Amino acid sequence: MSDPLFTLMAYSIAPAVFIGWARYKKMDPRFHPFVWIHTLGLLAEFISSFRIFYLSQDTAMNNNIYVLLEWILLVCLFCNWQTSAQKKKLYIGICIIISLVWVADTLVFGSIHQFTSIFRICYSFALASMAIDAIAASLIASKEKYYRNSRVIIGGAMVLYFTYKGILEILYALRLTGADSFGNTIFNIMGYINCIANILFAYAMWHIPSRKKIEFKNQDHTI
Repeated sequence: MSDPLFTLMAYSIAPAVFIGWARYKKMDPRFHPFVWIHTLGLLAEFISSFRIFYLSQDTAMNNNIYVLLEWILLVCLFCNWQTSAQKKKLYIGICIIISLVWVADTLVFGSIHQFTSIFRICYSFALASMAIDAIAASLIASKEKYYRNSRVIIGGAMVLYFTYKGILEILYALRLTGADSFGNTIFNIMGYINCIANILFAYAMWHIPSRKKIEFKNQDHTI
């Protein structure tokens, strides 16, 4: 994949950010962390581009910080969607444990200036599992068509993205992603998957239910 195309695909996150902030005040506030995540992701892309093209530096440090913040915000999103107090506590516990893995992997045994894999493997499969749980719960509880159900769309995109990311990180940890054609191919596939996920996220952002719609449903439920 050419560098310009790879860069363009990395910025495919931008539409979701613009749609999210355009609808921010009207959308169900439980989805607000989803907007923050994408805004943070776009900012991370700007910082990475600046470090690469203007400072000729690697992006390990800002990427390591970003994945931790992404992890915490995504757990917040899944907690917002949860109606079970026990599962919320479970998610918070998992969040704390895997955040401690980040500390050990990045600061104790590794370096914040180097890409590390253990945390990325853990958080990728944890998020994929939470996304599957969210999809199942939403399909059971909601009568909305799945292709307009923002939770199902977001969850599906996350399962695709984080499952592949977890597998990629395992291959990286095993030193199976060298500079050969195989290594280049699996990294290129990640770029395409990232782009597809971002398009789905933008589509989901457009279909996030409004605050008034949620309030109306809640009132209707209590009568």
